[in-house]
Amino acid sequence: MNKLLIALIAGSFAATVGAQGTMPGETPKDKAKQTTVESVTKSQTDTGVRQSQEKAGVAEAKASKGTPKDLPTKADKQKAVDSSTKANASQ
Repeated sequence: MNKLLIALIAGSFAATVGAQGTMPGETPKDKAKQTTVESVTKSQTDTGVRQSQEKAGVAEAKASKGTPKDLPTKADKQKAVDSSTKANASQ
């Protein structure tokens, strides 16, 4: 039984290796097609806009990194919750 399992595992491994080797290499035509697709994709996307938005977000995060928190203590937080609760309860 063990020999059968070993033979099945070895056979599946050999089949997998053989299947990977049968793929033909890239031709110059494939490479040209890929570069065309990449150039069209880059021209159609808004990566420039997205990158500028990300840079602005990063700059904003760096600028606000050293600022103190709005509600530093537990008592301040509780006061804010109480005032918000009272405002919502009266509506």
